[in-house]
Amino acid sequence: AKPGYRGGQYPEFDVYAVSTASRTCSVNLGPARFHVVVMSSGRVIWDSADCTRGQPARTAELRRGIPVRKAFTWNRSISLPGCVTLVSSAGVGTYQVQARVASLASPVRRFKLVR
Repeated sequence: AKPGYRGGQYPEFDVYAVSTASRTCSVNLGPARFHVVVMSSGRVIWDSADCTRGQPARTAELRRGIPVRKAFTWNRSISLPGCVTLVSSAGVGTYQVQARVASLASPVRRFKLVR
């Protein structure tokens, strides 16, 4: 949502799913399927789907041109699938973020963590 975050601020990302189909379509926007990844130098260091075991699917009906918003907050942890945290806090630097659902992905956006 912002180009930079100071120490103590958690990056927040607003993601919108929008249908371009002429008919209403269903899409699973549950946390395991519709997720955000944070990357460092192109390598995934956090995925909002890492800790989603047992969370239910959330099917949404999308109508052409009407966005559905979902907000994500990254607590700056570096993690692996299965909810394994490697480092409690990412350091100062430039990171990339991307939203993903099924076989679709958003453009990659850059942001910074600053002191």
